[in-house]
Formats: sequence, structure tokens, C-alpha cells
Amino acid sequence: MGGVNIDQYKPEPIAVYVKDGELVRWWRGGFEDRVREFNRWGGLGDDLRAMWGGKIVGFHRALRKYIYRLDPPSRDELLNDPALGEFLRLRSWEFLSQYLPREFWGMFIFEPYLDQPAFMVGYYNPDTDWWFPPAKDGEVGMQVFARELYNAALRAGAKVVLGLGVRRIIVEGGRVRGGC
Repeated sequence: MGGVNIDQYKPEPIAVYVKDGELVRWWRGGFEDRVREFNRWGGLGDDLRAMWGGKIVGFHRALRKYIYRLDPPSRDELLNDPALGEFLRLRSWEFLSQYLPREFWGMFIFEPYLDQPAFMVGYYNPDTDWWFPPAKDGEVGMQVFARELYNAALRAGAKVVLGLGVRRIIVEGGRVRGGC
């Protein structure tokens, strides 16, 4: 990870959900493993395939067009995008109800967000490996990244001052000159 000495913690399966006292597994390694798992629950594999492989992956592909633009897209531009428009118009529960029974919704979004726009489902269910937490020597969590970033800065010769707040960062010529 770019000079920071950490690994990503990638368990298999990456998540489990308890339904009726049994575990529903979310396999990292292969999408077909996920489909097989959902087929155990009333043949929901095709529904999962349509939601995940069709809609959620499409949402993330469409979103990449807008992320690094210098001119932020307008709401109308996003609403007119074939993949993103649906996620902005529908509520999370409306989106999920098209594919899965109610008892599985908690596997894809936190309960308080069910009435939020469906892009929250996409946000909490990324289609790539970015969500795995950092790990080192058996410790897992964001504190690992913070500590290793601190250590990398020290190794690079940075002077680190702790316990001070920053009110302003001074940038000149595209580079940080200082702060106060």
C-alpha cells in the first residue's frame, strides 16, 4: 500500500447473516458461491444475480464516470444516467423489494437507511475490494493504518507534531508550504 506496511484483512466468507438461526454466507472468492448460497434459501440465487451482478455492479461502473471529474455533475445529469437514475429515484426498501424478501434486506443495508435513496445500498455493497480493513501482525482496524502512516512519515523524515489543532493549511504552487 504505497510505502505503508499493512495488509488487507480478507476473511472467507467475508460476512455472515443470521436468518432463522442459520448462517447465510457472503463469499468473497466467487460470485457463483454467493448465488449457490442464496439458492439454499428458497431459490433466491437468480434474484441475487439480477440485483448484484446486474444492478449493483452497474451502479458502481456508472459512478466511476463521475468520481474524478473536475466539474461535479448536476443532479439532472445523474438522474438521467441509466444506471444511477434508478438508485437516486428509489428508496432503499423499494430497490431491495424488487429482488429479495424483507428478511434479507438487513444483509445489504442498515435498517435506519431503508428509507434513504437506494444509492446507500450501492455504497454499503461495493463491487471491489476497497472495503477490507487494514491489518498487520494479527491486528485489524483503521488504527493500524493510522499508526503505519505515522511510521511511514517518520521514516521519510517528516517532523510530526502531535496534540495541536490545525486551523489552516497554506498551499503555494500546488504544494503545502505550512500551516497554522
